[in-house]
Amino acid sequence: MENFKSARRYLMIPSQGKYNDGLFVTELCEIYLDYMEDVNSTDGEDNVAENLLKALTHYCEEVQRKFPIGWVILYCVYKKHNYNPGMSYARWKYENLVDAFFIEIKYIPKSRWEIFNNFTPKLITKKGIFFWKGCQFLLQFGLYYFAWLLFEDIANELEEIERYIIDTSFKLAVKLVGSNFITQNFLLGERMADELKAFVCLVNGNIEYYRDPYKAMGHYGFILDISNASKDSRFQLGVLRYAYRMLKEKELEEALEAFEFAGRSENDLIIANVGKAKALYFLGRLKEAKLFFAETTRFSMYLPNVWAYLAVINLRLGQNYEALECWKYANLNTDVIIHDEILNELAELNIKDISLYVDSPEKRIK
Repeated sequence: MENFKSARRYLMIPSQGKYNDGLFVTELCEIYLDYMEDVNSTDGEDNVAENLLKALTHYCEEVQRKFPIGWVILYCVYKKHNYNPGMSYARWKYENLVDAFFIEIKYIPKSRWEIFNNFTPKLITKKGIFFWKGCQFLLQFGLYYFAWLLFEDIANELEEIERYIIDTSFKLAVKLVGSNFITQNFLLGERMADELKAFVCLVNGNIEYYRDPYKAMGHYGFILDISNASKDSRFQLGVLRYAYRMLKEKELEEALEAFEFAGRSENDLIIANVGKAKALYFLGRLKEAKLFFAETTRFSMYLPNVWAYLAVINLRLGQNYEALECWKYANLNTDVIIHDEILNELAELNIKDISLYVDSPEKRIK
């Protein structure tokens, strides 16, 4: 997102306000922010490289001497500028830390990279596996240019299609995708083809969505035709974008199919269930829609519009008491405004078709 000012403000929060296991990487994030400020400034490129090398050297020598990622980044920067003595020194340092433990930071949110493209290339060499592990760590924090440096050093180990998937995702992450960027497609054999096909569709869809969301739908929609892509949460972004676009365009059967596809994964069930319930509702399948809306209320999350939809459905089914109870839940927070879409559904109901008599379940039992 490149909201560097907001990121810097967060880093200034006192240490007791942060998770302790993430403190060791704070200074690396600060180095990245300084680097991006230099890149976006009007100063010359030489100053950018010089400032980065000074900051990384201090980080590696004084702050986190036994943390391998710092040394790997330093090695890649030296290599980019063809400085062999620096490369040799940094490589010697990180090679002695290859078996060092990569600290896993608890409670970190799912990263933007994981949401957009959580593809893992097939790497064989020890260096390739080690560098990619470093890439994944940096990507968790949105340090895209640092991660890209590491990836470029091992890119020759990958197949062309794998390079395309990752390299294109980096370009999208750092906003280097212009109107002249041409998406690619690949002819694949049977072996491992489905996963790669789906990732190419996802990446191409992400690119087009950035430029023209309508054009992205053709790429995202093709994922639904890849049978082995179901139950794989890595494609959820594309499938859900497609599903909600179809819902918006009232292509309800297509939307329902996409939501069912997304619902096979255990991830993002709330989003998929709400969308599926809405598709069923507009298809007139009210009892089925009610079940899926009700399912989303079991999560520890208050969704007033879900309760409002349940109220409308119960009203249309003649279950007035349940409708009133659901409407009550929908309005627990008076600051929340019910979506116009639901209010329009209420407005379209014919009052003559609705019985205004309401009795509680207790009275009906008697």
